[in-house]
Amino acid sequence: SGDPILSLFVVLMVIAVTVCLLWFVSVVMGWAIGAIEVLGLIVFIGYSITYALHIAHKYREYTSKSRGSSLTRRERRHQAVCGAMRDMSSAVFGSALTTLGSTIFLFL
Repeated sequence: SGDPILSLFVVLMVIAVTVCLLWFVSVVMGWAIGAIEVLGLIVFIGYSITYALHIAHKYREYTSKSRGSSLTRRERRHQAVCGAMRDMSSAVFGSALTTLGSTIFLFL
């Protein structure tokens, strides 16, 4: 994204998601960490990185476009968040559907 602070937020978010997922699997679900859990964690980390980077990139795009406008900083940030979420929602929904479709056999 070209913004070190935004990149740091992405890294911290991915670390937080990974730690929370690992805690949930091991403590709440009580599963032993084995090969299948590690594979699931790897896939989940990949999705969280992809999602976070795409949202951060779109956010940066929108904040760069609105830099010279008469909006306040808060209004520019609000518009950037709304724009990034709106632009990425169809891609995220499609990704969720294809992931669900590829794992449907596990539920049969």
